[in-house]
Amino acid sequence: MASLFLTLGVVVWISTTEMTQTLQQGRGQLPYNKPYLTVWVFHSMYVLFLPVCAIWKAIEAYRTSKPINELVDPQLIKRRFRLALYMNSLMLVAPWLFLWGLSRTNVGASISIMNSMCAFVYVMECLILREPASIGKLASVIISIVGIILIGLSSDASDHITGGGSSILGYISVTLCAISSSLYMVLCKKHLDSNLNSGEESSAAASKGRWGPLFDSLLFLGFSGVVTFSVFWIGIPFMHIFGIEPFEMPPGYAFNSIILNGFFDVIMSASVILTVMLTSPLFNSIGTLLSIPLALIVDSAIGRSQPNSSVIAGTILVVLGFVVLNAWEYFQRWLLIRSGRAIIISQDEDQVEEESTAIPLEEMSP
Repeated sequence: MASLFLTLGVVVWISTTEMTQTLQQGRGQLPYNKPYLTVWVFHSMYVLFLPVCAIWKAIEAYRTSKPINELVDPQLIKRRFRLALYMNSLMLVAPWLFLWGLSRTNVGASISIMNSMCAFVYVMECLILREPASIGKLASVIISIVGIILIGLSSDASDHITGGGSSILGYISVTLCAISSSLYMVLCKKHLDSNLNSGEESSAAASKGRWGPLFDSLLFLGFSGVVTFSVFWIGIPFMHIFGIEPFEMPPGYAFNSIILNGFFDVIMSASVILTVMLTSPLFNSIGTLLSIPLALIVDSAIGRSQPNSSVIAGTILVVLGFVVLNAWEYFQRWLLIRSGRAIIISQDEDQVEEESTAIPLEEMSP
């Protein structure tokens, strides 16, 4: 299931990137480059997740013959709305930082910085989620980063400079976007996964059942859309008044493109957060690097560019990093089962419940 969400997210991300680039550069039309307004519309559309949650609970009520008020805890609603209030700033600021920095930096280098997000995620998992450091995860991150560097330094990736040239502020902006996005994913895992919650955010405050965390995640995204629409609209007149981003109504073609991209962004955000909930932030961040070979295939198919040997080698390393991470996860799972410290709770899927998160070194030898 996680692989399905990850694949969907990668495919949609490639589509959204192509459409956004076309909108910003014009390509036959006048360019429309309003990052904050665009991001505000995208994230306001997350409100579409609320009717999805309502339908979810209506179906569950029909199947269980229980009233809906017994299936939804009012405390859960309050907690998810409160979480959306303070997490939404990260959700909104991160993509704006990237779009703002992209117009002031080398395109290839900016994309490489964003793709290196797996390194930030790995560090934050250890610090915030208290995940134990492991050789397998570290190796997958290093292999992926080396692949990203090869791609970023290649002539195909680095010979395009956007208008205005490169600037240190642009690179700082893109780096802050990568850090913010990493922090967002890790905090979502911490607060939405009932297996990690304790105290105030205990499992009693989360939805029950196998699909409970997924419902909680969609509910959180829906409330994020409400918060964005009702609170963060203030950024539009603020940026207009101070000349940061003068307001301009999008023409017809731009409006249609923004709305369509908004639907794609809704799908992508759901795919990302569901992948994180089913696996881990590191799995998602390294898995999304598979968008690189997919983008190369798309560019080659439409005749936009042909990859050189450096790009091909970097792509192979990126894929290898993802394979190493998956192999390590399966190896760890096998060790848990062999040592008797795990219980298989589903025969349909290889889901494993750990009785202990730490494995003594003497028990890790096969």
